Amino acid sequence: IKQAVVVIKEINGNDHLCAYYVADEEIDSENLKEFLIGRLTRYMVPTVFMQLDEMPQTPNGKTDLKQLPEPQLKLALVMPETDTEEKLYEIVASISNTDEFGVTDDLYALGFTSLSLMKLNSIIYEQIGGNLDISILFNEPTIRNFAIELDNSSEKESGLEELIESAKGMQYYPLTENQLGVYYECVKNPDVVKYVIPTTVRFAAEDVDAGRLKDAVVQTIELHPYLKTRIVTHDGELKQKRCDDAAIEDIEIVEVESISDEEMIKNDVCPISLDDSQLFKFKIYESPDEVVLFSNFQHIITDGVSQNNLFRDIADVYENRDTGEEIVDGYTYSLLEKELEGSERYQSAKEFFDDKLTQGIESTVLTPDLNGNPDEGKIIYFNDTIDSQLINEFCNENSVSKNTLFISSIILGLNRFTFSDKALLTTIFNGRSSPNYFNTQGFLVKTIPFIINSENRKLSIMDFIK
Repeated sequence: IKQAVVVIKEINGNDHLCAYYVADEEIDSENLKEFLIGRLTRYMVPTVFMQLDEMPQTPNGKTDLKQLPEPQLKLALVMPETDTEEKLYEIVASISNTDEFGVTDDLYALGFTSLSLMKLNSIIYEQIGGNLDISILFNEPTIRNFAIELDNSSEKESGLEELIESAKGMQYYPLTENQLGVYYECVKNPDVVKYVIPTTVRFAAEDVDAGRLKDAVVQTIELHPYLKTRIVTHDGELKQKRCDDAAIEDIEIVEVESISDEEMIKNDVCPISLDDSQLFKFKIYESPDEVVLFSNFQHIITDGVSQNNLFRDIADVYENRDTGEEIVDGYTYSLLEKELEGSERYQSAKEFFDDKLTQGIESTVLTPDLNGNPDEGKIIYFNDTIDSQLINEFCNENSVSKNTLFISSIILGLNRFTFSDKALLTTIFNGRSSPNYFNTQGFLVKTIPFIINSENRKLSIMDFIK
């Protein structure tokens, strides 16, 4: 290809990326598209390709965008063959405002974007009840692929319903790999404050009644009996024990003149025993000006999203509103995780990461601290600010997310300070890939490792991102 230009053109009322190119020989547009799919984020791949004999030019030698020919979509127009395809076809037609497409046509070619695909997935969930895997949704967006995925997932859903029912009759459940990790970290130093999630919520005294707030907390915990679970040893193995009928430890209401966060940290933030005991604590402070709700949870039964959902439910109960439905509870989730560990998919993922994580990643430390003695380290906290608009503009101009920019900056910084060619970083995923988990109370968050090779320490951030 000697020349190329990509512009936005409107086709059937939707904007499309259209690529025009000039070459010495005829280039198959489908091959070109497949080539680009392997190198670009999927939504960046043009939906229309047109090879020209020459690029139209203005009198001063620039490409004349106005003279580019009108693009034509090449669609297969294969009609639906199954009930699921028919339902999906109707949904897609309503969003795209056209029925001139087929079940094998790429939805990007109809003008869909990552945002409209997310909207489509929500409507599919509401009307059909199925949920599409993100990789299928963004990377293989055709009605036929979606229908196959949904039909397969319906079989999985029936298996899930059976598992949910069978879980209700059990008393002991396995711990997930993440829970076992937290357990062993905590029992090594049981007196150290570790893996607890303390939270305070402050209300104006005239807005909240302390007694009613206490009742709302108790009622909310009863709505999520998984939070009453105990960690026990059963038949020689660590287990989660269902304790739905266990009474909740009394929530103390303490009258004070005032209470600071520092005082609550000193008085109330403490280790939570994992030895067959309640894994959370609530306390309410009442002053003339405030009502303060304090909670302290062991991480082994909760995570950030679960905490957000829990406090939302407390607010809903307090205001006599309906709370969100919990389809999969923490007990069923642990059984699903155990099933996954025996699957081919799990073993494949394990082999992949085992291979990646044994490729010579050495443990590195930063350069010596201010006094040269890492055992008695002294550090400086340095704060600086940057106009967020500059970050937004940079990311927009270079088609990258802010997450990519920040992680790239960390990688380059580590690369220069540690003098290591490889960096191993971890990020987190909330673990809620299915709508069935959206309101689950439990420890679902997962850690995802990734390795970056960066041998050129003189790279600018711009070159690194490219």
